[in-house]
Amino acid sequence: MTKAVRRTIGISGSGARRGGFRLLGLLVILALFWCVSCAADLDSAVAPEVKVFYRAWMRRELRPDELQAVTREYIGALTRQGMTPAKIEEDAKTRLAEETKLLRERDGAPVAITFRRHVLEAYYFDPVLKEKNPTELRLISETDPPRILDRKHKHLMTQGDVVALANLIVFTGSQGDPHRTAFSRQQIDQLAAGVERSFRTGPGDDFFFMPRYYFEASALWAGILREWRTLAPWEKSQVRNYSAQGIMAPMDERIYAKLLDLSPGDGFLHKTDDMQSAISVLNARNSIIREFSSYLNRTEERTLRLQHK
Repeated sequence: MTKAVRRTIGISGSGARRGGFRLLGLLVILALFWCVSCAADLDSAVAPEVKVFYRAWMRRELRPDELQAVTREYIGALTRQGMTPAKIEEDAKTRLAEETKLLRERDGAPVAITFRRHVLEAYYFDPVLKEKNPTELRLISETDPPRILDRKHKHLMTQGDVVALANLIVFTGSQGDPHRTAFSRQQIDQLAAGVERSFRTGPGDDFFFMPRYYFEASALWAGILREWRTLAPWEKSQVRNYSAQGIMAPMDERIYAKLLDLSPGDGFLHKTDDMQSAISVLNARNSIIREFSSYLNRTEERTLRLQHK
């Protein structure tokens, strides 16, 4: 601003400087107010979608403080990815809404179980998400917490996977149709410890490998229960063999697709992956089955002895 202009509008010397500082301060305040207002608007636009997503995920309503925290963490995660507020709102109304629909309409189906595991893996193996989104991590772990982590390959088994594996072991030891068996917490803890020991060949994360069969156990078991009555005799035979031997007895790719809600192409990839992993885990699987079957037998024997006393 020139001196002539300052004289014309009545500002000169220190007065001009003071006026400039006041104007700058006013602009900063307005900018802060605008940022807070935009953040509040984005929160209110995104929160309803976040709320219904977590209702479908957790099968309960979020408390107000939980909703506020996960909304801010959701926005923060997408902001770190470079998304603008408009893109974040669009993401909530499209991608998040589609995931909510999947959880609601396919709850308990293999495709929804697999989706849940993928989300857990994304949070557990991303150090930034794990640090900056603690509320989301706690809430998504609430319904089916992880039990066994393969950190090197970024896969995990949840509590539900361990329960499903126990059911698969019992199913393979019978000649009847598959059915759910109730296990004690102690029995599940025993099986989880056996799985972790069997796949650990040395200290540290580099000496641990968990095949797909194990971290897909819950989805596989759900598919078997759902589809068993629709399977042809030859398909049932392959399913029973696969349940007993895992990747050592790969199924026809069409059976993978049917049981796990996969496309034909993904069914073929599953079979290929099983065949490639087979040799490395044969001994580990046999050890798990022997150990858990022996444990169940000992438990049953102790129960019978107590009943006879």
